Amino acid sequence: MDSKPQDVQPVIKTNHRMITLDLFMDDIIINKNNIQQKRQPSSRIIYCYDEMQKTDGEWNWDKFNKDISEYLDDPNIKLTTNKIRGINLQKQLNQLWNLFRKAIIHSTKCNIKQKKKKIKQNRHPLYDSNLKKDLNMLKGMLNKIRRTKLDFNNRSIENRQKIIAHITALYKRNDGNRSSTLLDFISIMKRHNITISSHFLRDKTFQYKDILQNTIIILESKYINVTYEYKKNMMDTFIQERNQNYKTDKKKMIKSVLERPHTSLSIDKVYKNDNNEDTLYTEENEVKEQTNVHFQTIAGAINCEKHLSQHPEWQDQYQPKRDIQHTIYSDLMKYLTLNKWIDNVKSLPNNKASSPSGISYKMLKNLNEDNQSFLYAFICVCMDLNNISDEWKKTTIYLIPKLKPFFANLTNTRLITLLKTSRKAFISLLNRHLSRILKNNNVLKGNQFAALPGNSTFEPIRMINEIIQDAKENNKELWLLSQDLRKAYDRINIFMLEKAIERIKIPSNFIKIISNLFKNRQNQVITAYELTNSYDVLIGIDQGEVISPLLWCIYYDPLLCEIEQRKLGYTLEAPKIALNKFYGENTSEETEKYTVSSSAYMDDTQWLVPNQNNLEKILEIADSFYKLNDIQVNKEKSELLVRYKQGRYRPKLKPYEPVTLRFGSDSIFIIPVSP
Repeated sequence: MDSKPQDVQPVIKTNHRMITLDLFMDDIIINKNNIQQKRQPSSRIIYCYDEMQKTDGEWNWDKFNKDISEYLDDPNIKLTTNKIRGINLQKQLNQLWNLFRKAIIHSTKCNIKQKKKKIKQNRHPLYDSNLKKDLNMLKGMLNKIRRTKLDFNNRSIENRQKIIAHITALYKRNDGNRSSTLLDFISIMKRHNITISSHFLRDKTFQYKDILQNTIIILESKYINVTYEYKKNMMDTFIQERNQNYKTDKKKMIKSVLERPHTSLSIDKVYKNDNNEDTLYTEENEVKEQTNVHFQTIAGAINCEKHLSQHPEWQDQYQPKRDIQHTIYSDLMKYLTLNKWIDNVKSLPNNKASSPSGISYKMLKNLNEDNQSFLYAFICVCMDLNNISDEWKKTTIYLIPKLKPFFANLTNTRLITLLKTSRKAFISLLNRHLSRILKNNNVLKGNQFAALPGNSTFEPIRMINEIIQDAKENNKELWLLSQDLRKAYDRINIFMLEKAIERIKIPSNFIKIISNLFKNRQNQVITAYELTNSYDVLIGIDQGEVISPLLWCIYYDPLLCEIEQRKLGYTLEAPKIALNKFYGENTSEETEKYTVSSSAYMDDTQWLVPNQNNLEKILEIADSFYKLNDIQVNKEKSELLVRYKQGRYRPKLKPYEPVTLRFGSDSIFIIPVSP
């Protein structure tokens, strides 16, 4: 399809131009089989865990575990925990893990009840009702009359026979039975209690079309009434459900009140705009290929080694911190006992879908002690090799829409990474150990309020609120800039992540595990045509990985620490209170001062300063850090809050004038708001 404006001589006075549109019929007329293939509803396997018993019954966990043991005891396999613990090569780890995984999958197919569940399509429930089907059939009969151009005003015998032949002609139904228009029509009339003469065809041949049209009107009126009653009943049902959710599920209630739609995506076509040229890909191979290209290159960067000698301003900040002792990590990489490992598995969440490997948390949690010992042995080997199985590095991406319309544009999607459950069980263990150590020893010095135990959004919100209140009460100037980081996890450079981890003296074997977790990995994307081919991930860490939030905090900490050390932020002052003074005694006029330059919660960062000059100095430092670490900032989307110092007789301020801020090597034009 191509369009372009044309210059013509109009017969009337107008400032409009004519548009010509060229249509290429080969692109419009699509193979019907392909359309039907796209419309075929897909299904997924549901495991009926509720019907699983411990020991008795047709479906029970004892049989599940017994089949795993028998599979591994096969003379051709003979897998033992000693054999696993003897692994010293990555190739051996991959081979033996695949055997263990196949044993679980084999037992799952035989011992856990399964059912197929069709994925719901967005169709009105009344659309598949018998009333709607009958109405559609009658409309089809009327269209058939129009296509055959039957003349019901011609009362000749020859024309009468032609009409009768049309109505009584037999055809083969979808169910294999033979029927006719007349039989279908009479059946519909009787089903809806509409009186019809047994001699209808003989007596009212020429009134057939009128009777058909009147019947359609009757059924349409009936369908409108049924639809009204359905909507009324659904409204009553949803009102009751919302009231109930207020008591039992407030999250669901808020989502309902805000009318947030529950939408899903079907990636059956992909729109791209390259060099101002619009292209819509609809063929299966093209859709899969373009989807892979998009997600492989969306970050706009790749992992590459960075030399701090080329960035001397950051060399000191990335040196190992002198105030951190190596001994705080002494227990980080110690083996758990088998019982503690089983407790770790038992603590995994319930009601989660199976991973792409087909193994769910429910299966892992119901392994008996013998089979848990196999899994425990693999975890110990991963700690010995400082690596994980290659199969654990293969992940699947499930796409969900952003708030904006999808329009087949992949940039309007968010991705959820589906990881292997065994990998998540292992990494959750490491994450719990590391986060506890960092929290107890106050390792991360920047004002980052996420990822560590006990942290929440309450602390940064309260801190910012106190600073704004202090500026108002003491008539002080305050500049607060909120910045927007793009694809924070997707652009983490693994080599710089290693340097950030080394900076806080985490042991090298732990660093190797983290590096190997995110190197040499592959992704696949779920589309309407099943999975794409695997593609290599070039940079970043996984969104769904349990340790990713903590790694981001470690990655971002050098910047927050550098900014705080420069003392460019907003200063809070309060009278110094001596603990040995009684109430009413003379106190010193000394004041306590505390400077706050930043507040961060994950990738949301606020810079707090007393003037524009200090803010631009912070932004220059931040810009240098972002370039070093491949972090991308939407500078134009920054939001600025400014409170100017008020004069005694200064009139009420008008809306703020736009401000031009130097942001590193760039300048941004921004309109501030008042606190």
